[in-house]
Amino acid sequence: MKAPCEKRFHLLRSIGHALKIFAVVDIILATISIVVAPLTFSINDDLIKQFSFIGLQPGTGLLLGLMLGVLIFIACAVSGILLFAVGELINVFLAIEENTRLVSLNSQNK
Repeated sequence: MKAPCEKRFHLLRSIGHALKIFAVVDIILATISIVVAPLTFSINDDLIKQFSFIGLQPGTGLLLGLMLGVLIFIACAVSGILLFAVGELINVFLAIEENTRLVSLNSQNK
């Protein structure tokens, strides 16, 4: 039998930590997208014309960039939160397994 204080499932712990790191990076990228998308589309209206939006008013790029930035922010923020939740869920399952194993070992020793 394994010792009660020994940690198991090292790979799952690593996956949980990696998911949380990816989630933080995803949320950082979401925050950056709110600034970069409007700047990208407002600087150069030729970028919009490349997508066959001909005859648009000046300043439409800024409006399009703002909408795109908000959409990217929402999508990345939601995916980042979900990734973080999955990483935490793995840690919760591992804690439940540890506690169950300790209770089982304690009941066998009595």
